[in-house]
Amino acid sequence: MANRHDVIIWDATQYPEPENLQQAAELAFNLAAKDSEANPHFVTLIQKTKAYIQQQDAEVQNAYQDFGHELESNTKACLMLSLPEYGAELGLRFIVQIAMALNLAVYDHEMRLVFLPPNIVLPIGAIEYWDALCESLDKPDFPLKESDFTKWFNPLFEKMIGRHGFVTKSQTVGAGLLGGEEIYIKNVLAGEQHIGISFEARYMGEFKPYLSFGIFCPKVYDIYKLFLFSQHTPYTFKDSMSFSLGFGIVRLRNYDECLLYLGRIENRLFGLLEIASNIEGVDQLMNRNINEKFTKVMIGFYNPLRLIVARLANNPHFEQLIIEFEKNSDWGANQAARVTEWPKLVQYLRDEVKPLI
Repeated sequence: MANRHDVIIWDATQYPEPENLQQAAELAFNLAAKDSEANPHFVTLIQKTKAYIQQQDAEVQNAYQDFGHELESNTKACLMLSLPEYGAELGLRFIVQIAMALNLAVYDHEMRLVFLPPNIVLPIGAIEYWDALCESLDKPDFPLKESDFTKWFNPLFEKMIGRHGFVTKSQTVGAGLLGGEEIYIKNVLAGEQHIGISFEARYMGEFKPYLSFGIFCPKVYDIYKLFLFSQHTPYTFKDSMSFSLGFGIVRLRNYDECLLYLGRIENRLFGLLEIASNIEGVDQLMNRNINEKFTKVMIGFYNPLRLIVARLANNPHFEQLIIEFEKNSDWGANQAARVTEWPKLVQYLRDEVKPLI
């Protein structure tokens, strides 16, 4: 049920009232397998909900653009609806309000709640949770919409990275490659360091950040583009915070989680970027295993770039790296060009390229 929020609705006047959540779930799924004539109350429910959605902001409208399509082909004794994850609580609250007025019961499979006319919530005691959720929709303590969240979060993020010399710039070599409409850039001796951030709003009030970083070294790219390797990115390297810095999957649902996330970024990212301020530091990150997880990201596709960096940085293990890289079986998007271009690159670096240091 990824990216969906399933509810089952039936006519409460036609079936015995369930006494608990288990009975309600069993009834819902039994009705889902039972054929029946069309129920006009289902039509009313969908029409009223669609009208309500049209009164919401563009983000909610976009999430609900396919809402209610199940009604057209429904032949069962219940109506099974899939709500989008984004705005699910908002839509569910309105559906429950209308359903109670129409004597319809509602079973929410994901939240494990049942709503029965006139105003019963199962399991017993869950009505307090439901009332609190509804109140949070009217008076949110934490931003519910992505636009409101970024309006609050981005200034804090920009202030933090600004302390480390990064400024906003939308038109640059990495635009569109790190996520988000804008990236943040810092000029260093090796070239440009970039940070990009974007968000996915899964539920209202829950945001998944995508933070990436990379470095563009013009002298490295000038050599790389002489050969027929993959040109899908100009970066000497780029990666996401989730893997190389051990962040895993992050969910931001309250102010404390956001501040903790910003602190983790500051503690883990900028030390690496400080090292990669010159070509020798870039070589340390890519070839000398000072961060094991980051080095693993470099294996394969980045081998040609790693070798160029090693030569420019006067890495004493240059010849050994050639042997090591040739042992890698999968070069990703550079696999096709490996046979013809790799020997040319190796020879060119040996004969034509002088180290920068």
